[in-house]
Amino acid sequence: MSKFDEAIELYKKSFKEKLKRRKFDEDLLVAIAKSLGPSIYNKDAAKVSCSSKKEREKIKKSFLIKKLGLADDPSLDEAIIEVCQAMGTSNRNKYRPVFYYLLVEKFEKQALFITVKQEEKNAKASAKKAKAKSKVKATATEKKSSSKAEEKRKEKNTTDISTATEEIIQKHALGAAVAGLVPIPLVDMVAISGVQYKMIKRLSEEYDHVDFTEEKTKSVVAVLMGGLGSFEAGLFTRILFKGIPFFGPIIGGTAVSGFAYYSTKLIGEIFDQHFGSGGTMAIEDVTMEKMKETFRFNMKKWRTSTE
Repeated sequence: MSKFDEAIELYKKSFKEKLKRRKFDEDLLVAIAKSLGPSIYNKDAAKVSCSSKKEREKIKKSFLIKKLGLADDPSLDEAIIEVCQAMGTSNRNKYRPVFYYLLVEKFEKQALFITVKQEEKNAKASAKKAKAKSKVKATATEKKSSSKAEEKRKEKNTTDISTATEEIIQKHALGAAVAGLVPIPLVDMVAISGVQYKMIKRLSEEYDHVDFTEEKTKSVVAVLMGGLGSFEAGLFTRILFKGIPFFGPIIGGTAVSGFAYYSTKLIGEIFDQHFGSGGTMAIEDVTMEKMKETFRFNMKKWRTSTE
């Protein structure tokens, strides 16, 4: 039995013995566990500490708001407390996948993990087909390379990846903000796009299963940006405002710089979440719509806060 299978058995046992539940969606539990990556093997990250306010706040922001796309309101805090009580105040083994399962179930967000399961099925089907067609044995060099890649993947843990990706996103968001200050209209947007492409490439390098594709990246970013509608038109007006001497570059540049920072940061977080959930650059239509909806919602939220 693999290490992952052993962990799943522990979660099933928790459902039956601690929650007294015989019926639960095992496929959903597996999908949630896989979305958490290597963190389920980390002694500290594998379990939830309900007594920690910092931990509860992290669950709300990272999982409920960022992952599930829920709006920040008191009901989120209430839900976390409710799950803590359901799993038992004296229970020291509040496994994170089980904890998150109950939250997903409560807010009826099971559909968010359907795509992950479908991608896994597609990957398995593709691997099986490739194996049937291929009659060429792997060379010694390929085996050595594969072994090193596997060792590298095992050495990484979620904390390291999360810290690295946060730094990458923040660095490029600041770079985009600086690009937004370029006084020449439209040239600034080209510079901002360049920063965003580089950011996504750097993020993909943190995940061994992702093969970066520039053409696909440009296509996805174009779709995300294209969904802003009237907001995009208003931004275009501010870009052109840069052409007016003296005050134009100051007013227009400030507006574009703010937009560049926030939109780049948001795009980075969306891709980071997608890659972290096992996604690749082969983004399906269902996933694309969810990414577009998340981007549009948060950009409108930012716009409202700046007006």
